[in-house]
Amino acid sequence: MRLIVAILALGFVFAGFQSTPTAAAAFAPPEPRPMKAEELKKWIDAGKPVTIVDAREELDGEIVKGAVQVTDTQLVGWSEKAPKDSPIVFYCTCEHDELAIDAVVGMENLGFTNTYYLEGGLDAARKAGIAIVKPAA
Repeated sequence: MRLIVAILALGFVFAGFQSTPTAAAAFAPPEPRPMKAEELKKWIDAGKPVTIVDAREELDGEIVKGAVQVTDTQLVGWSEKAPKDSPIVFYCTCEHDELAIDAVVGMENLGFTNTYYLEGGLDAARKAGIAIVKPAA
């Protein structure tokens, strides 16, 4: 009888360890969320509060209308004054949206939960009809 009780107790203990998250899971990197340009256009057209951020070092003469430029070296400082109650959408012109994704991960690591990267970046914004302008001097 003691053997059965010991086996059952061991089984419960082992089952408890299986359901406990591993250290790797607890420190898993954030998963950046993509946003389609058409969705961003809907938000803009509806007047939804959204902060649009260009993550590029060089703007090459064009930026999404109303966007701010925040490079990777400026991200932590900018995050201190960034809006925490509305979505933030990052974009770039990288082939695989690398700068924007890195910025989103950085913001998530700083505690922001409402951040996105624009799939296809500036080109997708242009194709969706989002206004592109020359950056302010």
